[in-house]
Amino acid sequence: MTSQEIRQQFLDFFKSKEHLIVPSAPIVLKDDPTLMFSNSGMTQFKDYFLGYKEPKALRIADTQKCLRVSGKHNDLDDVGRDTYHHTMFEMLGNWSFGDYFKKEAIDWAWELLTEVYKIPKENLYVTIFEGDEKENLERDNEAYNYWKAHISEDRIINGNKKDNFWEMGASGPCGPCSEIHVDLRSEDEKAKVSGLELVNNDHPQVVEIWNLVFMQFNRKADGSLENLPAKHIDTGMGFERLCMALQQKESNYDTDVFTPLIVKVEELSGKKYTGILTDEKDIAIRVVVDHIRAVSFAIADGQLPSNGGAGYVIRRILRRGISYAYRFLDRKEPFLYQLVAVLQEQMGKFFPELEKQGTLVTEVIKSEEESFLRTIETGLIRVDKLIENTLNSNTEIRNVINSINKNNPTYDALKKIQENTNVLKVNQPLLDAFKQIQENINSINQPIQESFKQIQETIDKANQPIREAFKKIQENLYSVKIKLPNTEVFELYDTYGFPDDLTRIIAEEKGLTIDEAGFEQALNEQKQRSKADSAQKVYDWVTLEEKPENFVGYDKTESETYITRYRKVENKDGEFYQVVLSESPFYPEGGGQIGDKGVLENAVESFEVLETKKENGLIISLINGLPKDAGAVFYAKVNAAERKNSQANHSVTHLLHEALREVLGTHVEQKGSFVGPEYLRFDFSHFSKMTEEELQLVEDKVNAKVKESIALQEFRNIPIQEALDRGAMALFGEKYGDNVRMIQFGTSMELCGGTHVKNTSEIGHFKIVSESSAAAGIRRIEAISGDKSAEYFKNLEKQMTELSQLLRSKDIVKSIEKLIEENISLKSEVEAFKKEKAKGEIGDWKNAYEQKGDKQLLVKKTSLDAASVKDIVFQLKREIPTSVTVILSDADGKPMITVGVSDDLAANYQAGTIVKDLAKEIQGGGGGNPGFATAGGKNLDGLENAYQKALTL
Repeated sequence: MTSQEIRQQFLDFFKSKEHLIVPSAPIVLKDDPTLMFSNSGMTQFKDYFLGYKEPKALRIADTQKCLRVSGKHNDLDDVGRDTYHHTMFEMLGNWSFGDYFKKEAIDWAWELLTEVYKIPKENLYVTIFEGDEKENLERDNEAYNYWKAHISEDRIINGNKKDNFWEMGASGPCGPCSEIHVDLRSEDEKAKVSGLELVNNDHPQVVEIWNLVFMQFNRKADGSLENLPAKHIDTGMGFERLCMALQQKESNYDTDVFTPLIVKVEELSGKKYTGILTDEKDIAIRVVVDHIRAVSFAIADGQLPSNGGAGYVIRRILRRGISYAYRFLDRKEPFLYQLVAVLQEQMGKFFPELEKQGTLVTEVIKSEEESFLRTIETGLIRVDKLIENTLNSNTEIRNVINSINKNNPTYDALKKIQENTNVLKVNQPLLDAFKQIQENINSINQPIQESFKQIQETIDKANQPIREAFKKIQENLYSVKIKLPNTEVFELYDTYGFPDDLTRIIAEEKGLTIDEAGFEQALNEQKQRSKADSAQKVYDWVTLEEKPENFVGYDKTESETYITRYRKVENKDGEFYQVVLSESPFYPEGGGQIGDKGVLENAVESFEVLETKKENGLIISLINGLPKDAGAVFYAKVNAAERKNSQANHSVTHLLHEALREVLGTHVEQKGSFVGPEYLRFDFSHFSKMTEEELQLVEDKVNAKVKESIALQEFRNIPIQEALDRGAMALFGEKYGDNVRMIQFGTSMELCGGTHVKNTSEIGHFKIVSESSAAAGIRRIEAISGDKSAEYFKNLEKQMTELSQLLRSKDIVKSIEKLIEENISLKSEVEAFKKEKAKGEIGDWKNAYEQKGDKQLLVKKTSLDAASVKDIVFQLKREIPTSVTVILSDADGKPMITVGVSDDLAANYQAGTIVKDLAKEIQGGGGGNPGFATAGGKNLDGLENAYQKALTL
């Protein structure tokens, strides 16, 4: 049975049980502040469970695209290292919203598995919730009794709260659950160990395939449980694991869900997949074929890789795949993007977004690969330099080893190293060996005073343990792994995006390791800083009245209202309250448009509305305090000026979208937007930079529509199919209901929930401010309209007037061209002057070296630029033997230190070490190689201290 047939049989079965079959929701969530991705089948039905929305039907079934890579449900680190964890997976599910409950859910699950899919009954085990005393929850005897009708009691296993009480998160719907596990082992293996012992014990062939959740509680923010208004069923069956069971494979990756992708990877890489669990090549192939699915579906659903939020998660998954391919498949060129076509062929018919967005997905992945491979190449150079510097700073350890190999070194020399080498301080065997040496040397001193014979005898006797102790030191020195400093490893990871596991592997190849504890500490500190910036404590809702909310913001910006529920919120800025109003004119953030601000006031008190968002179907406004009488009547007023500008920018965004399609082609689709009162940002699919002519044409077309004074036609509750038939554009990655709102300005028609002008004449004027790249295959336009556009032209006119006055010319362009020519000429003269000055300096500096010990030292201050100093230092280090040259420069107020060491001194003096030490005085940093290094800083006044310090070298 193919995977396609398995999926279809599931849906057909529940359709026969009077379930409505619905399509998968997008894998990326846009209006849920608690989640970035759909991490289970129930995510799209959360509002039904909470009672915020009426379900489309009381019985529903679907297959849902899911992603688990962060938070509680995080499978990323396991992916590739076992046979059944995935980042992206399909969750087959059936749902009941206050209709059937445990009996039907259990009966139908058993019927489908054993009668339709023909899984042998003796291969199945089930678990039930054993209860929890702390939560005052009883054992789920109801489920136990229903299961007894299908399976022997010895195959019904009690499970604890961790395994058999399902919770969506820290708060929200939850309840006891029954898991169904399948034993896929051979008969010989089953005879050796009972499957009962392997359920929920991470055995690769005794795995959970279906979880039946009996949703009957709601977890409140304080941790307590309350009964849901109605009992629901929420089931989830892992599609990939089900295919493994039905296709009788030992691994998910051996099923036809993955084999077409694996075959393509083999073709592109020249590596053969053997299915060995610990083989690095095979792990890499599993990582690649898993990750390409996750990334492709996320991009197809509208989430582009980026440096923040959900986009960062997608970039991290993709880069993990690229890293594995680079290291273990020897792929130094982009190749993951070539797997997208295979995925389209496999799943495009059931998930049409893969086919529709295929070109975009391919181009984005290819661009990300090219960028990250450059990062890897640059990072490898940085890692090599870091390893070189680390080894150079630990040469004393190697010197001691060499010395011990030749003869026993003096105890004082060893003691000095033991005291000054941090890496040895924590090595207990070394400390014990040093202690033994000290004790044995002390044992020599006393007999010396008695007689020469006694001295000789004692020395001979004591030498043996000393030699043994030196041997211990030698052995332990060899065992010491020098650690790469955690600060540099973390900088590679955090600043340059270089994977820490790749740094770890390269270090181990050189006999080094990384400071794991220090790296983890730096990583955790960064996470804590990030959490502190965004952390907030949210209390439980206080419900004053159960009443459906009424949004009136499309028709008016002021409304008489009262609070129906509120909750306290605490964050780094203080204490605030979120309120839900009986009638709200405040537009909640959504569809790219920011939420309304305004005031909530009555005769007694007034509160500022700081933001408005939507959560679980509720329009929530954040206010800066709690009314003395929370149930009093208030007057809600939207900030009319900001709303006016926002809706002008939103309407003109629709006109811009249409104009871009007319000028560039119908391949243009909206990929993201931001609409605020100050400006608008519009991301769209297009694969090349727009020309000035194209931008001007788009701008002209939009302004022509503005001047036409086209009236708004609004269709608030139109069937989605009717809207699409009329020609309305549906935006990719958006989730639409059966009925939608359609906004029309002439020939521009879009499904949209935002606020808009009543007539395009209200937009005033449209001006494109910039056009740039947002990602591979995605261009970005930033623009202004209305008052901001008028302000822009007013400022532009003012600047032109000022320029004309400054240049004392009405022909500004001609005057600027003349200035550019003069500037080029002056630059040429300055460069010539600098070269002549540098030649003069070299002669003086050659005669200024002073003999300091084993070297000639030159320490000089200068105002020469960095390029000139570099040329001089390289010439001096070549021409002056046994020399160390230190130049401290003040170039345009920026401190710079340059160090050169002649080649014949490179073994004794490291330019990089010297410059790092001196850079501390100017609050800077730098580096280089043993012969040449530079450092910049922020503290110009520190140059004098650096100068004095350099004189003591």
